[in-house]
Amino acid sequence: PIVGNFDPPPPGATVDSNAAGTGTAGTGTAVADTAAPRIVDVRLSVRPKAKATEAIILKASEELAPAPAADRRNYTLVAAGKDRRFGTRDDRPIPVRSVTYDPAEWTVTVTPAKPIAANQLFRIAVSNNLTDLAGSHLENYGVIAAQGTKIAYAENNGSTVTLSLRGRGRIELLTVPGSLGPDLRLVDTIAGRSALAGAVLKAKHGGQAIATLWSITVGNGVANKLKPNIQVQSIIPAASILDELLDSTLTPTGLLAGV
Repeated sequence: PIVGNFDPPPPGATVDSNAAGTGTAGTGTAVADTAAPRIVDVRLSVRPKAKATEAIILKASEELAPAPAADRRNYTLVAAGKDRRFGTRDDRPIPVRSVTYDPAEWTVTVTPAKPIAANQLFRIAVSNNLTDLAGSHLENYGVIAAQGTKIAYAENNGSTVTLSLRGRGRIELLTVPGSLGPDLRLVDTIAGRSALAGAVLKAKHGGQAIATLWSITVGNGVANKLKPNIQVQSIIPAASILDELLDSTLTPTGLLAGV
């Protein structure tokens, strides 16, 4: 038997193998997996009647080691208080009831002890104790999320942004700390009945009353009632978007559609 501790070869390393007995010597190239796994998508599982978030589903970029991925100690949930900011005294922890890992889908489902109320801003942080099958550690990851029909959050400049979806459907908001703006998904909307509205309340100590939405993913035509001081970087059509809406222009009174 071969006994010892071995480090994986660096990417592109050449490995020589000399077989014993009647075998022949061979040379091959081994490519080591040194890329760190990442969280590439987040989905919110919503209880239909209560409209509360009952689970958070995290999608990894590759297969994870099962044990740390399913260890609930590696996940932290925190709800923002009335100031809609994190890292302040009115934050409150949300206990995690269970964590399950699906190796076939590379997904982790984090279930809170109690469903998170609609419109509640919360943060989920994932420890870098998670690894892929090669032992590479996950990059530190945290995301701020909320879902509902009226969501308010604080901008870095101190202003408060309020977004509301009127008519039918709900908003899913996701933002990574330090990003230029949140990503929105508009879910279960109905063309001609749903409208996205938004306004910015200027901070008391001054600053500009402007906000940026990094992207909006929309499945059906939604009337745009956003105030002009809310800037949208991109509109992403979902698979079910109507073809005739793709050429529409995003204006304060127009339709949210693909660009």
